[in-house]
Amino acid sequence: MRESTFVTELRNGLDALGLASWSYKIPDAPYSQIATMRFIPEKPADLVCMLRGEGILIECKQIKKWQAFGVKELTKSQMRNLYLFSRAGGTSLVALNVRIPGETPLFTFFEFNALAEKIRFTGAELKTLRFQKYQKGKIKLHEEFYKDINFVSLHF
Repeated sequence: MRESTFVTELRNGLDALGLASWSYKIPDAPYSQIATMRFIPEKPADLVCMLRGEGILIECKQIKKWQAFGVKELTKSQMRNLYLFSRAGGTSLVALNVRIPGETPLFTFFEFNALAEKIRFTGAELKTLRFQKYQKGKIKLHEEFYKDINFVSLHF
């Protein structure tokens, strides 16, 4: 399972919220052309969204087993852009998709600044957080999904 599949599923879930939402997948540089490109623009995150007038920037990550996870899985560029977006008044999220073979897919959101404060979760700590189950291809979000996320201060 590729991370791009989760990004598409998440975007479809955002778009299903209706007229009050909009999302855009920021394209990746074509992998086959990277070696020949002289300049590859910095990609700030995977998705930029508007939900009822609030700007949301989302970086998506995927793990295939219960393992440590934290800000070190983000590039310096992603960390900088998520930080700057939140400093400018937007909501910066990291969406974590857990795709363990043979198990129901799970996902959760972390508010970027709270994730940066925690630095790293062990695999055992991750299992204690709130995750949502979903069927492949069918993520259902409620309108205030971004307010019901894993803020580190609530758990540690």
